[in-house]
Amino acid sequence: MNERQKQIIDFVNQQGKVSFQQLKETFASVSEMTIRRDLELLDQMRLLIRIHGGAKSVETVMERDDLFQRRELANTQAKEEIAHKSLSLLEGGMTIYLDS
Repeated sequence: MNERQKQIIDFVNQQGKVSFQQLKETFASVSEMTIRRDLELLDQMRLLIRIHGGAKSVETVMERDDLFQRRELANTQAKEEIAHKSLSLLEGGMTIYLDS
């Protein structure tokens, strides 16, 4: 990993989420293709998360995953009641989708 790639990781980690435009402005001395290749490599190395139009820090994504895990464990009894009630309404071959 070169110095520019380390700087990209630091920049993304400081911001949490950055747009490709921000990266172009911050690293104006290199081409857009170089930035794209850097993002691809850093994503493959799991040092950042490449998203449409930019990148997110791994820490930002992990914090959201932790939030999901906490929400998953909350109100389990009520969720089980919803599941049992829904099950009683289903017939063979039916499909339902539940969302928050």
